[in-house]
Amino acid sequence: MNETLPNPYYHQLDAIADAYTPLLLILALACVARLWWQQRWALACVWRTVASVLWVAFVSYGGMALDKTLNIWPKWQMDYSTHTAVAGGLTILITALLFTARHINLVKGVKSKWEVIAALAVAVTSACYFALMVYQQYHSFADIFTTFVVTGTLQYWGLTTFLPPLSRSAHKRAAL
Repeated sequence: MNETLPNPYYHQLDAIADAYTPLLLILALACVARLWWQQRWALACVWRTVASVLWVAFVSYGGMALDKTLNIWPKWQMDYSTHTAVAGGLTILITALLFTARHINLVKGVKSKWEVIAALAVAVTSACYFALMVYQQYHSFADIFTTFVVTGTLQYWGLTTFLPPLSRSAHKRAAL
């Protein structure tokens, strides 16, 4: 059977799309390890941060299960995007970890311009990933947007609940 692909680079772009979410997970775990090493976190803080990664998975895959059970997105002629939920949640997590804690003022709390550049790079590459999913015809813009709004809100709430302040000085700055 001769199948016509949407574009000549479909398979190469497909491989890039398949690699993006695992790369985000590795980056999130590297951020956790880096902060643990630099801040000498207590073990409880490390577990709370690991709980944040698990929260991203719970919201992403729980949303998928809920959608399959209740047909929420199909009722609106859309499709729940698990890839969007996971990538969006990991993007939020990585950005939060790069900015060092949930309560720190983004201007006063940033230790270096590299953290800002890294956070922007993750956000921009995630936006490119979402655009790639539309280009590859995995999902529509509406699928991605609605999934991100719903799951991103829940993930942000969970991450601001679970993520610990990284140091006493950071906690004091947050109170200012």
